[in-house]
Amino acid sequence: MAATFGSPVSAVLLAIELLLFEFRPRSIIPVALASVTSTAVRMLYVGTDPIFAMPLLARPSGEAYAAYALVGAIVGWLAVYVTRAIYWIEDLFEHLPIH
Repeated sequence: MAATFGSPVSAVLLAIELLLFEFRPRSIIPVALASVTSTAVRMLYVGTDPIFAMPLLARPSGEAYAAYALVGAIVGWLAVYVTRAIYWIEDLFEHLPIH
């Protein structure tokens, strides 16, 4: 991941989370060294340019921010009721006569 995307820190954290399952120097140091080495090799071959270049984006207007806040509030409100519905359905399953 460090060699492909040029992100050595996230590569180390991903390796610890998904592969190593432990946060000890014995396991972090070799992964960090491998990540730094692969990032250095990437910089030699590809350079420091991002792999996915992004165009310049226009800043959102105040109306857009208001719309984002409204949509976020609606989705948050719906999430509360979806969570309550899931718990209600789980409680109904506990009352079933079968195991």
